[in-house]
Amino acid sequence: MTHQLTDRPPSRFRSTRPPFRFPTTLTLVILATLFVGASPAAAKTTIRFATLAPSGTPMVRVLRKLAKMVATRTNGRVEFKIYPGGRQGDEKDVVRKMRAGQLHASGMTAIGLAEIEKEILVLQMPSLFRKYSELDYVRRKMFGYFEKKFAARGFKLLNLGEIGFVYMFSTKPIRNISDLRKLRPWAWIDDPIALTFNRLARTQARLLALPAVFPALKAKMIDVVYATPLGVVALQWYTELHYVVSRPLAVGLGGTVMRLETWNSLSEADRKQFRDLQREWQGVLQRKGRRDNRKALKLLTENGIAVIQPSADAVREWEQMAFRVQAQLTGKLFPKSLLEQVKRHLKEYRASKGNTPK
Repeated sequence: MTHQLTDRPPSRFRSTRPPFRFPTTLTLVILATLFVGASPAAAKTTIRFATLAPSGTPMVRVLRKLAKMVATRTNGRVEFKIYPGGRQGDEKDVVRKMRAGQLHASGMTAIGLAEIEKEILVLQMPSLFRKYSELDYVRRKMFGYFEKKFAARGFKLLNLGEIGFVYMFSTKPIRNISDLRKLRPWAWIDDPIALTFNRLARTQARLLALPAVFPALKAKMIDVVYATPLGVVALQWYTELHYVVSRPLAVGLGGTVMRLETWNSLSEADRKQFRDLQREWQGVLQRKGRRDNRKALKLLTENGIAVIQPSADAVREWEQMAFRVQAQLTGKLFPKSLLEQVKRHLKEYRASKGNTPK
């Protein structure tokens, strides 16, 4: 992206309602999960499914439609009960309830996935991936490893997608880390990467759960958030923001998990049908999610969000901070050998394309 900081002052959006309507990538990550069939002999199964996707938004309406399709296709033998909008709490709460058997499945970000297996965050290290194709290659190579890790924790990792590239949005321009220190950035209270970044950068970070971010923005308690363009729209954060830094911080992961006990309770025929439908839809939904994130960023910038292109010196400063974060978290979230394995796969991919890391 090569947008420059606009000379005009950022304009207010005319409405607090999103300027466009389509499912967020978090929803797209979990849509495939709802295409679950049941064999004729299967007993009725109710799967309690929680997501942070806001209630009343288009994506939740899509989820409800798909839940009805599942019930119809299985003659009522398999049904989903959906809890949207953080109704079951933040992702940490959802994981706790899944362990207790109160919930059975969830579509969540990497922060929630890390509550189950923290090593997954190796794929969300800042400045690791430059484009989606790199993530796709490494994720294919590493999926089997993480599938076994989650199974050992009592969960079935159904898929591992992404919510998109994560950007820094703010109420005031941020051209470098010095500018960031003058503001009050949000850090997700359960996000060790954000907590480490803000500690190393010596910012005045405010630690909040995700549902508390929008009220904090409206109350002027925070000035900076990090999210995908789709996330900023779906959560209505954009109504309080004026700027976005053009260089993404990282790729935000997303995935769908189910209690292993629930997964194993399905017949083999049901599981096979589930896997087939998931493969059929995952690529379609992934392409749509990436396209919609691009649309979201374009519409945000057309409706008053000014884009800041960092200088070469600022880029080097951000990169140095990213390497410091990686160094701090290696050995705490994941072993050094795992990060090296990920980087080997990344190097393989770049070499195959005639590229070398910057």
